[in-house]
Amino acid sequence: MSLEAALENANAPIGSLVEALGSDGRIDVASIPRGALDWAIAEAASAHPERRFVVIAADLEEAYRHESNLRFLLSHQGADVLLFTASDTSALLDVVPDRRAEMQRMAVLAQLAEEQPWRVLIVPAPALVRRVPPVDQVKSGLVWIEIAQQMERDDLIRRLSELGYLRVPLVEDRGTFSARGALVDVFGPDATLPVRIELDDNLVSRIRRFNPDDQKTADEIDSLQLSAAREVPDTPDGIARAKTAVRELCDEMNMPTLRARELVAELDRGSGALTSNALLPAYFDRLDTLFDYLPKDLRLVLSDPLAIATSVRTEQQHAADEHAARRDRPTFDLSAYYMSEEELTQRLLGYPAMVSHRLAVHGAAGDDEGPIIAAFAQPGDTLIRVSASDQQPLISELRAQKGHGDRGLQPLADQLREWTEQGVRVFLVGRTQHQADRLVDLLKSYGVAGRILDEMALGELRDGFVLWSEGVAYVTEEEIFGSRVRQRRSQRQTRRQQQRFLEDLRELGPGDFVVHVDHGVGKYLGLQHKELSLTAMDRLHGRTAQTVEVMVVEYAGGDKLFVPATRLGVIQKFKGGEGHQPKLDRLGGTTFGTKKGRVHRAVQQMAEELLKLYAERTAVRRQ
Repeated sequence: MSLEAALENANAPIGSLVEALGSDGRIDVASIPRGALDWAIAEAASAHPERRFVVIAADLEEAYRHESNLRFLLSHQGADVLLFTASDTSALLDVVPDRRAEMQRMAVLAQLAEEQPWRVLIVPAPALVRRVPPVDQVKSGLVWIEIAQQMERDDLIRRLSELGYLRVPLVEDRGTFSARGALVDVFGPDATLPVRIELDDNLVSRIRRFNPDDQKTADEIDSLQLSAAREVPDTPDGIARAKTAVRELCDEMNMPTLRARELVAELDRGSGALTSNALLPAYFDRLDTLFDYLPKDLRLVLSDPLAIATSVRTEQQHAADEHAARRDRPTFDLSAYYMSEEELTQRLLGYPAMVSHRLAVHGAAGDDEGPIIAAFAQPGDTLIRVSASDQQPLISELRAQKGHGDRGLQPLADQLREWTEQGVRVFLVGRTQHQADRLVDLLKSYGVAGRILDEMALGELRDGFVLWSEGVAYVTEEEIFGSRVRQRRSQRQTRRQQQRFLEDLRELGPGDFVVHVDHGVGKYLGLQHKELSLTAMDRLHGRTAQTVEVMVVEYAGGDKLFVPATRLGVIQKFKGGEGHQPKLDRLGGTTFGTKKGRVHRAVQQMAEELLKLYAERTAVRRQ
């Protein structure tokens, strides 16, 4: 969009939107780009330090983009930007939730429950509608440790186990702890580094953070707070409460006694029970909503109410289907797991809202469109249109230019010159210093002004934008070069590679060590036949499970990975010195990824040194 078109369509500068965000009235804004919306929120957070903001996105991908934008735009303030993600599984499936995602959610709930400082919270709509553990339970799960505090070592170990921390020989991953004599190492769910707690009898004498790779001390601290790692409490009282509630459900549905006993016995595993996810309401008197954690002095930002309403309805429809398919298993009412759309709308209306309309709909909403659309889709008396635009025209030109020789960045260079002539200050944003330097070198060959290249910024801004009234433009690396795409390995292997792979498999026997491309070193236990799990809808339609042959690989802690025979290419036999016994990696841990990262950096450094040496030799020959 050109300067003239942007100013013609606008009826207010974006500064007026920033000012309005500090008030308590409803705000309706139309067709504002995502990056410009986040800029306005960041500016409002700076101008109104007493105000906090909750951004509601339609889905997780949009939430991630808002998070990246706001972290970049608020980085100079050091303001806390929180992301509360939706669970990776349905609340009604008999599965253990992903541990890392669950820890991240619990860390956010703990920060909200303790009323610790934060400025912006981003929530995808599916996460907002799902109920969460009670505020009191999350508060009671917090552990405070400080220097000179009286603390029994065994009490600390028991407490960490009850909060869902895994006891391991060596702390390397979040949500784990180890105890060796008077030393207790703990890696909190949201911590950047693990801590080592030193006890002198029953007195905390020292607390220090350390690097998990080399175990060396990073710094010392006076106190720390640890939050629960799992939603399900592993306390005797919590498990006893769940058993009582599940027995009552089994009696109500006349479940056979033997099957009911097996189900109740499974609950003794606490957070490791396969049924703990679907029976979460059994552990508490009631579940809360995210709104119960939020303060009253905040402003909601609804990014596209039409998309939010669609996302909520989709989530609730999936939940209703899963609930209907659990007729043969103990299950609570659907309202125990999810809010209804009506309840969600009433909670939303309790806060001042800014509604960002991607498409402004005028006229009354129909009865079948739902309460969210009825409450928020229709703009109020005043609809703000700001003079802002995204970078979509530039992106289209860059993509079209890719197939026309080596001048692929010519549209960018031309646009930068045009903005400069219009008095617009331009910021190019790169993810890393290496990528920023690369972009600067490329643009120098196009004759781009040095003052633009000198203002190259680093960060994870995802959505560029132009604020014509402010005379500012941002262009991201992703918009210039395209989205980052993970390179896939070629599915075609050479005959020699296939032959080597088959030879490795023939030599493989139970007890041999293998290496998985993602999870690292494990122990091969043999081949098994496994039935594929059925979805709730499959069970509802009476479908039978299929059987597949899998390779069983055991990792540290006894965790097992089942690799289908169709994907054996991700496994290879471990090759080391004769008699060498490698250390098993932890399934889902970060140790193997860290090792691969170190090797990658070492190889890259070696390649750079070889290139430098080659260049020096070439220069000497020319002389």
